[in-house]
Amino acid sequence: MLVSKHFKIQEFVPEHVFAVHGQRSTRFIRAGMFQTAQKLRDVFGITTINDWFYGGRRNWSGYRDSSCENIYSPLSAHSFGEAIDCIFKTATADEVRNYIMANQDEFPFITRLEDRVGWLHADGLFTGVGVRETTGIIMFDPPTLKNKKRKKNECL
Repeated sequence: MLVSKHFKIQEFVPEHVFAVHGQRSTRFIRAGMFQTAQKLRDVFGITTINDWFYGGRRNWSGYRDSSCENIYSPLSAHSFGEAIDCIFKTATADEVRNYIMANQDEFPFITRLEDRVGWLHADGLFTGVGVRETTGIIMFDPPTLKNKKRKKNECL
């Protein structure tokens, strides 16, 4: 099932969530993230969130639940279906972040971008009353990992 012109729901949820909920997995993702992903695809071309459905390794770049202990946080935007981590075939994360910051009106569902990472983390967490009108999209630094190292292929 397509959730936008170029994306299937499988690209937004981990494999085990889709295995249980199938097409009803849409309930775990805020609609603004579908629209944001499609806008990114329209501007930058091929955009990858989760690719497990196509035989790839990315499984945790959209919705996350407690099954992935090493990167799960109950207060993360990912836990609310309000964040996506994207990689692009023809653009770097910095190029995409710069474009979004310069063209914020094109991305009404993004309130925050993670800075200094090799992928685009975009989320729509509520940042305060009137924040979008006064400060625009907020850039934030990546959280530090809690002294845990990922095992190969774990929770991508």
